[in-house]
Amino acid sequence: MKSGLKTRLKVGPIAIFAIAVLSFTLVHAKSKKLQVSEVFQTAHTVYVESLDGDISKPGLSQADHQAILQVQEAVREWNRYTLAPTRDKADLIIIVRKGHKVGDQDHLGLGLHPAMPQPGALQPGQDHTLQAHPTDQNASVGTGGDDIAMQDILRVYTLNEKGKLKGPVWAREMDDGLSGPSVRLLLELKSAVEITYPRDAAPATQPVSQPAP
Repeated sequence: MKSGLKTRLKVGPIAIFAIAVLSFTLVHAKSKKLQVSEVFQTAHTVYVESLDGDISKPGLSQADHQAILQVQEAVREWNRYTLAPTRDKADLIIIVRKGHKVGDQDHLGLGLHPAMPQPGALQPGQDHTLQAHPTDQNASVGTGGDDIAMQDILRVYTLNEKGKLKGPVWAREMDDGLSGPSVRLLLELKSAVEITYPRDAAPATQPVSQPAP
């Protein structure tokens, strides 16, 4: 009896520790998965535009024009999504803005900068239409002031049934994050999506049977 009691006492703490580790792993995995919306798993097409409009908009800054091209090329190289010809044909809308100093001439005279929500500012399922700032043409995106204005920004949205932007489902800022050839902001998104929703491995190629001699 004493030997059996000792065994149970020794096993008990080990079992409790194992359960605790398993619980932590499951919670961590769930939290990690929630950081990347499931829409990235089901999406097939992407449309890329800037905060001031799409690439064909007259007067679009050269910096944002180049950022759109850099992100488009990075999406092609990713080879998980295809580029949609128009916004309404896309499952995901990537909106970019090249960082600039407040007062930078490259971002002047382009109309009002829409105010974009910061991550977590909207509740799940809540829609958001980009609204132009009423007074300041050089206002930074969302909140954050000059530091945010000088950083490159990448936001990912979906469209609701009325064709309005919904989200963002992904949002990051980074110094020179939209600069080629690496386009680090897109690489961050790619890494998060591929880790959370890895694509199935390609089926093994079947050997070609040889005719009998």
